[in-house]
Amino acid sequence: TLDDIAAIMATPGLPGGPLGMSSGIDSKDPNKDIIDVSQSGLGLPEREYYLKDDKQFQDIRAAYAAYAAKMLTMAGYADPQKNAEAILALETEIAKNSWEIARRRDPVAMYNPKTRAELAAFAPEYPWAVSAETLGIPNFDRYNVNESDAIQKLAKLYAATPVDLWKAYLTFHYLDAYSAYLPKVYDDTAFAFNS
Repeated sequence: TLDDIAAIMATPGLPGGPLGMSSGIDSKDPNKDIIDVSQSGLGLPEREYYLKDDKQFQDIRAAYAAYAAKMLTMAGYADPQKNAEAILALETEIAKNSWEIARRRDPVAMYNPKTRAELAAFAPEYPWAVSAETLGIPNFDRYNVNESDAIQKLAKLYAATPVDLWKAYLTFHYLDAYSAYLPKVYDDTAFAFNS
């Protein structure tokens, strides 16, 4: 279910998804802890890699989809090419709904404190309670929603994306993240793309 997927994405040490939660210090009250809620979920370095039409970015996207397909093929995943293309399309939607780098540098725009209840009402499509429970902070009540309207859009995208696509997405990102600990062919494949 989408709740199960959210629990996996919130599990420390596993690849996350389009919405990340991390502990931090409240920038306006440094004596207090806060949970930062941030946009996330891209396998390529920045959103522009998905959105620019220059040939070099088209080539990078094609290589990324081929890399995802190869990793999924080696893992015996069903329909690896179709799933790789769907992963790239999903990440492109994540990029479209994410803030650009310059906007993320604005500390005023990035400071949007909320209580647990306010966060749930602000972006109700995402199972925040599941993530908080997985992180062991079910009753924590201080959150900062960094990229405010992007978080709302990404929560809607999360809920609208089929569970099977999230499963393929997580499988690929797990293989990518842990390629160094898998059989050498995974490490070599990851190195060939990422280098």
